[in-house]
Amino acid sequence: MISKGISFREKTVDDIMTANPRTIDENISLGAGDGNDAEAGITSFAVVDLKKKLKGYVHLHDILGRGGSVNISLA
Repeated sequence: MISKGISFREKTVDDIMTANPRTIDENISLGAGDGNDAEAGITSFAVVDLKKKLKGYVHLHDILGRGGSVNISLA
């Protein structure tokens, strides 16, 4: 919104959130992806358990840009 010059001062989270965010299971191997997400501009995922409960999130840079270490931020 900022890069598009849209004011978010009067907006709610519901107005601007991603309605159906991409999720990734907390137990999946980081190498299991096919690489298409990054090519499509998807750089972060909500991490969920088997019941789809939010556990945290992971950003592509956490996986690729930190010497192989992974930082998962808890919700």
